[in-house]
Amino acid sequence: MKRIFWAVFILCILYSTGWGQPVPPADSQTTGNGNVPAEENGALTSSGGIFGSTAFAQQTQTDPSPFRRFYIGGAASLLNVYQRGNVDEFWQNTLSDPNAVPNDGSTAFFDLQAGFVTTPNEGKDWFGPELRMMVPVEYAIQGRDLYYGGRNDLYFSGMIFGAMLTYQHALDQNRTVLLVLEPGFDFMTMSGQLSTQYQNLNFQNGYGYGGHFAAGANIIVGSIFGLTFRGGYRFMQVDARYADESSDTGYSQPHVAGEGSALLTVDWSGPYAQFGLIILL
Repeated sequence: MKRIFWAVFILCILYSTGWGQPVPPADSQTTGNGNVPAEENGALTSSGGIFGSTAFAQQTQTDPSPFRRFYIGGAASLLNVYQRGNVDEFWQNTLSDPNAVPNDGSTAFFDLQAGFVTTPNEGKDWFGPELRMMVPVEYAIQGRDLYYGGRNDLYFSGMIFGAMLTYQHALDQNRTVLLVLEPGFDFMTMSGQLSTQYQNLNFQNGYGYGGHFAAGANIIVGSIFGLTFRGGYRFMQVDARYADESSDTGYSQPHVAGEGSALLTVDWSGPYAQFGLIILL
């Protein structure tokens, strides 16, 4: 099933770049979005955009290719909610306290993205691939227990690399307000630490695969900037691992409640809200 998803995703990216599509005649007098240029040596076409993309372009009469536009940007996800998996049970058994519950710590993710977009129908609909790297603050999921003379700590953090296909549809004639749909595949690396008066574990080299789906809007401001807004849901689980020289792989996964119990898995799934800024290149 994963192979089918990846095959479809790659084909969509190839299609969005113009691969396999007929090329207009070289003497065509239209711009990349299908409009007749206003000037002989180039025209400023309609403006609009999607997350990390825009319908704003400078095209020449001698450029017959479909319109493509590159972009870079950044965003912040400040309202992430994590399911946490069996982290709560692990923390409770570590402290021998059934009422101890970790929290979501800092719910902020900050990301950088880059990509491009193309249009096949005069700027009404836009498609394009995007790459994204998301980094949370250190204590994304954390538990803390104070006792006389010290404290017990548990935290997890991670980094997400995403590949997605964005779709946008203009909601106004000027193409400055755009509806955006964004499905994507995600890969996450995870680290963390458990520090108590009885044991110390450094979690490292944890990784997992997942995905997300988001919807939102882009608002184009001026000629090179755009504001982005997203709301979505992410699916992601990562096994917690720590270095163990006695293991054949060099790593072991802790049990939630001692030998024979379930292994510790952190569930990063949950809803999120995001806003950001893009710069059109």
